[in-house]
Amino acid sequence: MAYGVTRLNSDERIVVFDFGGGTLDISVLEMMEGILDVKASHGDRELGGKDIDDCLQKHFLETFQKLHPSAVVSETSRWHLKPFAEGVKRHLSTNPSYSGSLHGFGISNGMPIDLEVELTRNEFNRLLSGVLVRAKKCLEDALKRARVEPRSVDQVLLVGGTTYIPAVRELVADVFGKPSKVTVEPDLAVAMGACVQAAIIAGEIDSDSGGLIVTDVSPFGLGISIVGERGGQLMLVYEALMPPNTKIPYSVKRSYTLLHPDQRQCSFQLYQDGSGKAKLPEDAIDTGVVGELTDIPPALYGSPHPVEVEFSYDLNGRAQLRASIPGMGKSLEIAYERAGNYMSKDDLKAAKERLEDPAVNSPAATAKWRAHPKASEFVSLIEKAETKARELGADRASQLIAALARLKLALEQNHTQQLADLESKLIDLLFEFEG
Repeated sequence: MAYGVTRLNSDERIVVFDFGGGTLDISVLEMMEGILDVKASHGDRELGGKDIDDCLQKHFLETFQKLHPSAVVSETSRWHLKPFAEGVKRHLSTNPSYSGSLHGFGISNGMPIDLEVELTRNEFNRLLSGVLVRAKKCLEDALKRARVEPRSVDQVLLVGGTTYIPAVRELVADVFGKPSKVTVEPDLAVAMGACVQAAIIAGEIDSDSGGLIVTDVSPFGLGISIVGERGGQLMLVYEALMPPNTKIPYSVKRSYTLLHPDQRQCSFQLYQDGSGKAKLPEDAIDTGVVGELTDIPPALYGSPHPVEVEFSYDLNGRAQLRASIPGMGKSLEIAYERAGNYMSKDDLKAAKERLEDPAVNSPAATAKWRAHPKASEFVSLIEKAETKARELGADRASQLIAALARLKLALEQNHTQQLADLESKLIDLLFEFEG
């Protein structure tokens, strides 16, 4: 939108390559007479600038431990390694080499030892080669979904801080055979696009007479689990209600039947499918949204009750499912939002109360999230964030408390796919509060 608002008469095929701190998102659009028509949207929710920081941190730590095998590196030093790695990344994005140190990184025989770093841009590129391979695969998959050849793309727009890295820009240029466009500053693009949308809503830009109109698609699919036949056997299978890259807003109606005449209850569980290839529930992501029809009366004449399902998905990313048994007065509604992990006011109030509870760090209070196989990776961060939240107080630290609660909830409910993004957001908030 930030790019298109000054090119209302253009006729172009555009790819938006949005490589931020926690995710990679790619959209393929066609622009014609002010209409931005999204043809496909694809991404990697677990790939971002944070992965490049992790590569650098791992390299620095391993190099230091090889040079100083007897040195002890404290948790505090490891914590300071993150902003140090980010600084090295930024420096190498504009300079051919980096030389610097992190004072007192380790302790050996009671004496502090500095972390000395000398790194060229070529060495930096080799360290992030794995990230580049994944990003290229993601870009190629987005083009395949849109059924678009790279040579037919007119403009490639870069969004997100990670696109400042020369190797990332070279990757994009290599795929398309042309340099990418920096008409809108990558760090400002999202904010500027949001301002354009706000201006349209406020009537400052008339979308009916020469303004921008955007049609969108859902980057993922949504569906439910039903009993179906696989290999001659009845089992739970994934039933797609909306495939990935469906034009939105979208709605559909489906008809099913219960399994037998005396069935007294029926459950509906909503799943998210990012690949479009899910056949079984375990192939998809459980959204945690579930509902049940209960106390269903026995069916007459030996025929199981029919079940009508109405499903819709709107432009705000809200999915709604309504299931009913005609003529029985039995129905349920369940809803899902992309931002479903954000907390309501009541949830946030409860989180504040838990934070202020002296027993918050007791084994009983932490047993659930600590049971996750990867919990040990987050203990230090969570403890530091809880300490900072107590220092700030519940009112000033509401964002930090909410981010803490989301990370713990993801650990409790085994939402492993969300952990990297939630960790990154909590770290960013913590650094912000620590100045």
